[in-house]
Amino acid sequence: MRGRVVGLVVVPALLGLGGGWVLAGLDARSDAAAGPASPLAASSPSVPVTTEEPYAADGGPPALAVDLDYRDRRLGTRPFGWTYEAPAGWVATDIGAGETKLVPPDGVENGYGMRVKLVSERVAPAQMVEQKLAALEAGYPDVTVRGSSPDTLAVSYRSLPENWRRFNTFRWFTRPSSTEAVVEVSVFGRERDLPGLDDLLDQVAASLRPVG
Repeated sequence: MRGRVVGLVVVPALLGLGGGWVLAGLDARSDAAAGPASPLAASSPSVPVTTEEPYAADGGPPALAVDLDYRDRRLGTRPFGWTYEAPAGWVATDIGAGETKLVPPDGVENGYGMRVKLVSERVAPAQMVEQKLAALEAGYPDVTVRGSSPDTLAVSYRSLPENWRRFNTFRWFTRPSSTEAVVEVSVFGRERDLPGLDDLLDQVAASLRPVG
């Protein structure tokens, strides 16, 4: 079931460079950002439904700050690697081939963080947007599109079983002179983290560079 669209933001397609727009955040525990950009099998009912149950208080640390200090990081190896900046002191965990999750050293499952991931689907960013939305709608209840463009998707959804309202923004990048998405960057957190997540994604996007 497709979520209700409540916002629309137009962002220029990015060719390995960042800048511009962000809404933000996702569930650090269930982590929809980690899954493939294809529909997920759902349990009973076969399609998540919108519920009227109030969201649970998500608690956790104070809101993510803006204007963090950043340090250089690397994703992948030549000739397919990329360099990017991530908040200084955040802990990086490799969660698959070409995919890294970064969270604060005291990060908790209802906090905030980011992911960077190499993409191998060989499709345009706009197709990645459609596929990711289909996967989220198949796997989570109350998916709401907060904004989208040909290379960016921002959503909120209900995490289960915690019943938190979580926020996630995905953005896809191509190499220069290519139309295929090769890197996915996502940021996730709570509603009060949105200003910080906006700033985080813009900073990471602006720093992203191909290596090799």
